[in-house]
Amino acid sequence: MEIKIRDLEMSYQMCVYGYNEPDKLLAPRPFVREYVRMVISNYRGREWPSWLTKFSDCYTFNNAKVIECPLVPEGHWVFINTTPPAEVEDKLKGRFSGIFNPVDGLKWHSVPQEILDFVAATKPPEVKTRFPEGAEL
Repeated sequence: MEIKIRDLEMSYQMCVYGYNEPDKLLAPRPFVREYVRMVISNYRGREWPSWLTKFSDCYTFNNAKVIECPLVPEGHWVFINTTPPAEVEDKLKGRFSGIFNPVDGLKWHSVPQEILDFVAATKPPEVKTRFPEGAEL
């Protein structure tokens, strides 16, 4: 599968609302492998472009972590926003996340529930740190 950064950026922007952006990019194994191969071969030893960051062993597109998901159909990718703004979520009915493919012109489609369940199941637990009373941060 040929990945075009332009297509990823266009679909990413469809799920952005102000400063609230998708934080997960889910895709099938061939997509993830091609993305990583493309990133490593094109940018090894050079300054990485602004749309790409790498945290630890996780590649990202903009601020969305690239995650392999066996539930995403071949040739598709999914942007997920795990923290959509509550004040507009009712009006926009899940438009903060979407499934895309270049064959249908990058039209937004709602994310199937089983993929949303996959994201919920793979989300790390929230870590709460308690500080003693009067402690300064």
